[in-house]
Amino acid sequence: MAWTLLLLVGVFLARSPRTADPVLLPRFVFVAAMLGIFLLAAAASLLWERGSVDGTVLASPATVLWLGGVLAAGASTLVAVNRSEALFGWARLVLFLVLFVVLGWVVTRNNRTIETLAWLMALICLTLTVTGLVQLAHAVEAHGWTPRITYAVKGPMAHRNLLAQAVALTLPFAALGAVIRRGLARVVSLGTVPLALVLITLLMARSVWVAVVLGFLATLGLWSVAAARRGGQWRRSLGRMLRISAVALLIIVIVLPVLLGHSGRTALLSRLHTLSKPLHGSAGGRIFLWRRSLEMARDHPLLGVGPTNWRIVFPKYAGNREMMRDLWKSPRRPHNDYVWILTERGVVGLAISLALAGLFLWWTVRAILETEDFSTSALAAALFWAQTAYLSFSFFSFPSERIALSVLLTATLAMVYGLRNRLSPGRRDMGHGTVLGLTLLALSLVTASMVLGMIRLRSEAWVKEGYGALSSKHFRRAVRELDQVQLGWYSVDRSGFPIRLYRGVALGALNRNELALQDLRQAVEDSPFNVLALDRLALMLERTGHRSEAIRMWRKALEIHPGYPPAARHLARVMSSGPA
Repeated sequence: MAWTLLLLVGVFLARSPRTADPVLLPRFVFVAAMLGIFLLAAAASLLWERGSVDGTVLASPATVLWLGGVLAAGASTLVAVNRSEALFGWARLVLFLVLFVVLGWVVTRNNRTIETLAWLMALICLTLTVTGLVQLAHAVEAHGWTPRITYAVKGPMAHRNLLAQAVALTLPFAALGAVIRRGLARVVSLGTVPLALVLITLLMARSVWVAVVLGFLATLGLWSVAAARRGGQWRRSLGRMLRISAVALLIIVIVLPVLLGHSGRTALLSRLHTLSKPLHGSAGGRIFLWRRSLEMARDHPLLGVGPTNWRIVFPKYAGNREMMRDLWKSPRRPHNDYVWILTERGVVGLAISLALAGLFLWWTVRAILETEDFSTSALAAALFWAQTAYLSFSFFSFPSERIALSVLLTATLAMVYGLRNRLSPGRRDMGHGTVLGLTLLALSLVTASMVLGMIRLRSEAWVKEGYGALSSKHFRRAVRELDQVQLGWYSVDRSGFPIRLYRGVALGALNRNELALQDLRQAVEDSPFNVLALDRLALMLERTGHRSEAIRMWRKALEIHPGYPPAARHLARVMSSGPA
């Protein structure tokens, strides 16, 4: 359990200010390192043991389905435009499959481990909530209340929405403590629930508002069915849940507006009003992304475009759209995890993911309705709420990208598996050699993932330095920094722009034209629908005497992004000087 505690705490603390995204890769490497330590210890233990080993978690339907998703993603990797990026996406899936198996094994070793893990999730909710509220108080004190002040509140996450999602995912476990715990633990839980709801409200993350409400109503309906069947303690707890909800709603509706003042109330009401206009503002932008992503899925129906390749392929489908004019702010994901899975892993990947989600929900519903133990039924209700909340905000956001949220979800699913195993106990003995071989295989995959993560972590740090030097027109330093990047494993940055584009531009500024041309050609191979790379390649082709090929590159850029000003301007200039 100490290992699990260290994992849950450490995944929120791991970060690197040297990288463009300070949390994504550091947390990936941290999780891989933690899994490597666990598997190494397990392999050493197995070398000394003899006889059969309980392999129930390895043979569970959840593990089989998850493995099927990993294999389907592996097939998608083979057809990806950029395989180095697809390989990293596949490594993430492998990592969390191994994490689920490890946590599933942990929670089935001891009957009380699930309850302990649920209490840890409640404490995480408290910590995130207090951290977020303190940050918000400092921001308001320094700058006053404005609609955008909440963007300064991130806690240990990278964005306010992700903080709200983490709080929403752990909130059900705090509510669980308010229902089943006694003494100080109940007091802490009772205080955490309204504070967490206040923070979620103030962060103005609309997808999380919807997710929390839908998850709670679905859980309340299910619990009402259980209370009607069982009566007694179930019915009394239903009344307690309704009273806690009424108090929290009272705080949000009456007390909170008074504390916010006029400007805060105006900002909150304005945000609420946007829920009635789903086609305007950022919601309209999301719908645009979904529609164009579905076009992408239609062209790549079976296996998709490959893991993490959406941001590379999407410019092909974006067209001449106002939100796409600033290419340096191109979207990196479709803001919908289901659409994201469909486009990157195809119908096969989405079907497996939905089947896996449905399996865990079914296990949870059965636990709520069929168990005779009140505490177990309440735990299952908390797990159901957490799952439905996650599935709800995944429809409007991208929690699967974030390592900390993925760890919290995997821990939740491991608890569901442990609960199912407790209610339907069984042991599936596996040969000692088989389990040792699988452990060593998992250790090899996790180690490879950690090495890949470290390579990308270091490379992203060099890219950040190199891009800074390029922006400052320090071209020699930019080339030196970018030469450190291991381009075979990290070929495009977090926005989908090829690294060789940056180095090619720097080399061109230094009049090292042949090397620049090589880099720019490879940049277009790494990200073939990036119109900036096509334009820069065309300019270098023109400079080196390849005028006809330059014209083809500009025309290709204009096919992808009609009216793209630089390409249109350069092509008109070249064509005005005579035919190619």
